[in-house]
Amino acid sequence: MEDLTYELLRRVQQKERSTGMLGELHEEFYEKAGEMLARMKKGMEGEFALEKAKEYENAVKVIRDIYEVREQKLLFRALRGAKGGDGISGVAREEQEMYGKVKDAISECEKLFERSLDGNSVEKVERRVMAAPEVRQLKALADVPQFVGVDGVKYGPFRKDEAFSVPQKVAELLLKRKVAAEA
Repeated sequence: MEDLTYELLRRVQQKERSTGMLGELHEEFYEKAGEMLARMKKGMEGEFALEKAKEYENAVKVIRDIYEVREQKLLFRALRGAKGGDGISGVAREEQEMYGKVKDAISECEKLFERSLDGNSVEKVERRVMAAPEVRQLKALADVPQFVGVDGVKYGPFRKDEAFSVPQKVAELLLKRKVAAEA
C-alpha cells in the first residue's frame, strides 16, 4: 500500500459517511495512517507553524471519524455474522480482529440464551469463554482524552482525580505513562 495523504483520507471518510455499506480498506490502512501522522509530526519539529499544526489536528480527526463510522458498520456485520451471515473481507487488520471478537461474543451470548430456554439458569451455565479480563481500579492524575486501548476498545475521557476501571493491559499502559495511579 502506498503512503496515505490527507486527500486520500478525506475521500475514504466521505465514502464511509455516504453509504451504509462498509467500504474496502487495505489491511495496513491504520498502520499507514499512523505513519502519515508521524511524518506530519516530524514536519512540525523545530519551527512551529500553525498551518501544519492544524493540518495534523484535522488528519487525526478524520482518521478517528473513519474508525468510528467503520466501527459501527463492523458491529452490525458482526451481529449478522454471529447469526450465520457471511464473513468479512476488505478491512484493516485491527477491524478484522474486532469483528472476530465481537462476533464470537455475540455467538456465545446467544448460546447462553438458548441454554436458558432449555431450563438452565444463566448462573448455572459455564462462562469460561466469556470470562472478563482482570480489571483494575485507577485514578486519573491528569485529564485523559478518549483513546483506543490495546484491545481495540474506546476508553475515557477521564478527568483529573476521577476514579475508573479498565482492563489490566490498559491499566499498565496508563500507569507506565504516569497519567493514572492505583485508586
